Amino acid sequence: MTTNPYILDFEQLFRYAVYLHDKEKATATVQKYIQDIKVLMRYQKGKPLTKRQLILWKEDLLQQYAAASVNTMIAAINSFLEFMGWDHLKVQRVRVQRNLFCFAKKELGKMEYCRLVQAAQDKKIRVSRWSSRPSAQRGSGYQSYNISRRKPFGLDTHRSAVKVNAD
Repeated sequence: MTTNPYILDFEQLFRYAVYLHDKEKATATVQKYIQDIKVLMRYQKGKPLTKRQLILWKEDLLQQYAAASVNTMIAAINSFLEFMGWDHLKVQRVRVQRNLFCFAKKELGKMEYCRLVQAAQDKKIRVSRWSSRPSAQRGSGYQSYNISRRKPFGLDTHRSAVKVNAD
């Protein structure tokens, strides 16, 4: 039986942190990557890394976290594996299918829209509707939010933006 040299230790973790720092990664990124590797180390409990173990770890993570969160952990681990020269152990990210349509639950109803406008007026926030053309936005001094409007309210069906400015 051959020995597996793929055991994680804190010396490797330290060298990897230095490597990330030398690559001018943000401090938060370095901390997140190190934290994610520590999670894997706790999962492994000193056992050697194998591709199969990493796939099982990914499946366990999916039971606890959203797919997007698991993908950030996988990115950290894959980066570490690449740093160590263990590219053959890298695992695939979780495929996340994005919704192309907005569910009715996420859209504002007429009453909600009216309450929002009333609340803005009560707080003396100027609200106006305008085209989302870039030339109309330049230098306006307003913070803009893109929204979709539904026709039943007597509003245009094309995409528009709302300008908000506290007076």
